[in-house]
Parts: sequence; C-alpha cells; structure tokens
Amino acid sequence: MSTDPSAKSTFPKSGRNLQGSPGPAVREILSNDERPVPPALAEFGNDYLGDDFSSGIHRDRYISPEFFRLEGERMWPRTWQMVCRAEEIPKVGDHVIFEIMDNSLIVVRAKPDQIKAFHNVCLHRGRILRETGGNVPNLRCKFHGFAWSLDGALSSIPCRWDFPNLKEEEMALPEARVGLWAGFVFINLDPNAMSLEEYLGEIPNHFRSWHFEDRYIAAHVGILVNANWKVAVEAGMEAMHVVATHRQALSYMADINAQYDAVKNRPHYSRLISPLGVPSPFVADSTSEQEIIDSMFPPQARGTGPGKGIELPADKTARQMAAEILRKQMSSTYGRDFSSVSDSEMLDLIIYSIFPNFYIQGGYFLNTTLFYRYRPWNSDPELCLWEIYVLLPTPKNSSTPDPAAFRLLKPGETLLDAHELGPAMSSFLNQDLGNMAYVQKGLRATRKPQSVLARYQESQIRHFHRTLDMYLSADTRK
Repeated sequence: MSTDPSAKSTFPKSGRNLQGSPGPAVREILSNDERPVPPALAEFGNDYLGDDFSSGIHRDRYISPEFFRLEGERMWPRTWQMVCRAEEIPKVGDHVIFEIMDNSLIVVRAKPDQIKAFHNVCLHRGRILRETGGNVPNLRCKFHGFAWSLDGALSSIPCRWDFPNLKEEEMALPEARVGLWAGFVFINLDPNAMSLEEYLGEIPNHFRSWHFEDRYIAAHVGILVNANWKVAVEAGMEAMHVVATHRQALSYMADINAQYDAVKNRPHYSRLISPLGVPSPFVADSTSEQEIIDSMFPPQARGTGPGKGIELPADKTARQMAAEILRKQMSSTYGRDFSSVSDSEMLDLIIYSIFPNFYIQGGYFLNTTLFYRYRPWNSDPELCLWEIYVLLPTPKNSSTPDPAAFRLLKPGETLLDAHELGPAMSSFLNQDLGNMAYVQKGLRATRKPQSVLARYQESQIRHFHRTLDMYLSADTRK
C-alpha cells in the first residue's frame, strides 16, 4: 500500500463492495488499520427488508393526526425512553421532569442507590405535581398541599378529617419502570414490557470497553423543529445525503460505502458505521492523502496560519495519522492511555439507533461523543424537539464535572448559535436541520403519497418502520 502523501487515496476506487456500492466496504477499510478493531466493530448484519415498505413510506405517517394518536396510545407507552444521565440527579431529592406526548413523569433519586419514576400528577384533583426539575424533600402539590415522600407514599393530607374514606395505602403515586445502562436512566410506562437488558440486546457488550458510565454531559442544547419527530430521526439513518448536504466532508468521509447493520430479530436497534480519514467514492480519484489530513485538521482551525498544516509522513496514511493525533490529544486531555484504541474507535462515525428516538455514538469520534433524543412537542404531529448532548470522559483522578444545563434555542436561532457544540459540529448538524422542515413541507405538498427508499442505504429506515408497525399493530387498550 502506497503511503506517499501526494498519492491519491490508497483504497480501491473501482469495482463494488458486497452491498453493491462503489468503493471499499467498511470491513475492508478497518482491516487495513494498524490496530485491530474490537469484535463488535467487526460484525456485519443486514437482513433484506425489500418486502417491508417495498413501495416506500406513506406520507400519512408524518402528517396524520390519527397516526400520531396511535403512536401515543400503542408505541410511546410501551418502549424504553432515555430520560437523563445519572449524574444529572446525583443527590437524594434531585429530579428531572420527562414528558412524552400526554405523559409527564418525575424521575427522582429516592435513595442514594435508587432512582424512581412517578407519574407527575396529584391524586387529589389532578394538578401536575412538579413543573420543573430541581431538589425537593418531598413531592408536594401546590394546589392544596397533598404531599408524597420520595418513595411515592402519601405522607401529608390537609384536612385529613374531611376524607374519611381515603386510604393512604391506596394513594401511592403510580410508578413507571426504571432501567439503568452505562450512566443513562431509562423509563418504560408499561409494567409488562420486556426488561431494558433484553430491549438493548448486544448494545451493552458493544459499549463495554468505551466506559460511558465514566463520562459526563459537557453540553446539552435543544431546538424545536417544524417536522414530525420521525423526519428528524430518519435524517441520521443514512449517509447517502452527505454528497448533497455535507459536501465539505467528502474528502475525508466514507458515505455511499458506509455500513448499515439492521437485523430483523434485533428490532430495537440498528447501526451505521461511516469511516473517516478516507475519501468518499465520489472524490476518491481526485483526493490525495495529504488533502485528506488537511481537510480533517485545517491549518486555520489549528491556529498555524495558511500553509502550515500537518505534514503527513511518508510512512503514514491520512487515516493512520489522524487516529494517532487524536490518541495523543485524548491521552493528554484526560490522563488516560488510549494507545491501544483502534483507529476506527478514534475516528469513525459509529451511530447506534435505539428505537424509537435515541441515537448514541460509539467509540470516541474525533474526541467528541454525541447522543441525540427526539420527541414530539406539545402533541403536535408536525413539531418536534431535537436534543443534542456532548458526552466527554471524566479526566483521570478527577471528580465528575457537573453536567451542563439544558439550553433551548430561541425562536429564530439555528444550531449555528449552539456555540457549546463547537463551530465544526454546530455547522455540520445545522446542515441536517436545514433539510428537516423542508421535508415536512414537501410531505404536505407532494402528489406522490409514498416515498422511495434505497434497498441498502436506507435499510435502517425500513427497519425502524418495521419495528414501529410491530407496536402499532398490537392494540393494548383495555
């Protein structure tokens, strides 16, 4: 393999990989790395879903109030939802409010080692108990003063004498199920739902070496999007849009040769792997190794001035050099040893989509791990909240920093105003944001009621809707 920095990208440009796209397959790219990837990244599984939504996705799924209502009745109450990180509620009495459709929950640290989730409604006259998160000794209604202890037991009844038939033991706050994984707190409204462990499948094994429980929220921003929540979710389920939406990334990002893992018997998660440090097949014939490293680490971003970027050694590819730079940066910043971490874990966009609305990046992606959450807003089928989190490792021999407070961007602001994400990331994500409202508008305007889906590159979208239908087809109303 040539490592001349002036040489064009060293991976094959012609021919097709096993999925039919031009350029090398992800497994080929990873097999040429200096360090072997962990077994989880060597896996590949993609079931043919051509018979599912073979004629595309009908627009009613995004604009119909009736379809939106069915999601609220049959899907949202039965799926596991990520509500917060454990470090957001570290002390007894700390709590957050989580709302989805018409449901409101108080997620509270009831004991040092116990987190509970209660339906956020007073059982006297139905007022919301807590309007915002914070720290409280008990859960007291502002209307008449009924109060519950942090374990959900009724603890105070004003005018107790006037409720002769009330039985305290029958007035405990209704609970939702709580599950913990890798520092994330999940809830499920369905008492009969499968466990979180079963729901997540192999994901905990995949993430074990990345120590997400030892990370903290460094930034948390949200933006209201004029689109159905599924439009926002689907924007990150394929890399085929990079050539039109993120053209600045073509010189260093595999796009149409990305890998999609979507398996029928794993309905609650799928995965996208898009390698960095290699060019898109669209530009591979005209992109040199030096140009790849220059586009990833531009001189102006490093403060070195024009023409003083990173000079690629003759014995390194751009991908190898980029991973080496990031390993050194991570080791210096966090006081931990990253020398054995694979190039893929340091560089690549490894996105796990956990049904229905949670995205999380695996590995260390350019030293910045992101995760996203998408929720309907105010029970409006054509409005959603997109939340973006930055998750960073806790420095060695240091206490966990306080999590960043949530900031909802103001009307008229875009993700370019989310400075806490950094200029490169806010710009990249703002390009995705720029499509969402126009997709929703197009779904309203179209005379063709069903979209067209690529067989392989949009297989995650097929997989997602197949799982959604699994929930919608089961009427659980009593």
